[in-house]
Amino acid sequence: DDDDDDDDTTKPQPNGIIKTYEEHEDSVYAVEWSTADPWLFASVSYDGRFILNHVPRETKFAILL
Repeated sequence: DDDDDDDDTTKPQPNGIIKTYEEHEDSVYAVEWSTADPWLFASVSYDGRFILNHVPRETKFAILL
């Protein structure tokens, strides 16, 4: 039977929450991906806090492998 759709390597990753970050004390109003590192992103909140974060290692490997 050629309808073997159980192969997870060809299925897209499900959408949803990967990780939550709680470093901000106020609402986040901007998030940007780094142009130098595809696994790095920055966020800025209304309280003026600027946070740099990386995509979690296990998530990165799940995407790549």
